[in-house]
Amino acid sequence: MLYVDLHLVHEVTSPQAFSELRSRGIPVRATGSDTGDDGSFDPDHARSGGRLQVLDTQAAAQLEQLETNCDEFGIRLFGLDDSRQESFT
Repeated sequence: MLYVDLHLVHEVTSPQAFSELRSRGIPVRATGSDTGDDGSFDPDHARSGGRLQVLDTQAAAQLEQLETNCDEFGIRLFGLDDSRQESFT
């Protein structure tokens, strides 16, 4: 038997999984083991107005969907507005 105690959720492939959960009417089993991270598209330029700006519209939409999904399913997300994100100067 294998037990996974940490599951990292990212913005590229997770929308399909969340859609499946919605269509089947089932929750995430162990939200305490799931963590959302939008690391695939983190911008590498300075913050604007305190927030990291994503210039690619498709990437921005994926990040927004990840935020929505994590919020809906009760998953902790270290998003672009999280104070633990590195501040570029």
